[in-house]
Amino acid sequence: MLLGVVVVISAITVAHQTHQLRQATIEFKKLQDEQTALDLQWQKLRLEQSALADHSRVEKLAQEKLQMKHTDTEDEIIMKPSLRGKE
Repeated sequence: MLLGVVVVISAITVAHQTHQLRQATIEFKKLQDEQTALDLQWQKLRLEQSALADHSRVEKLAQEKLQMKHTDTEDEIIMKPSLRGKE
């Protein structure tokens, strides 16, 4: 009788542990899928950031939206610091 009870308890324990293992495996697979999706999204965002920060794009936007342009050498004014107060 005691042996039968031990066998039944053992069987229930094995079934419970198997169920927990399956649940953990399912959760692990979901987390792996989520990690893969987040990695892909991160790669896309890095590509987008790279494209948005591209020098030629920034220069084009500066010219079109802000009416900025490169200065010519003759238009540059170089200012030197004042020496007043250092004497």
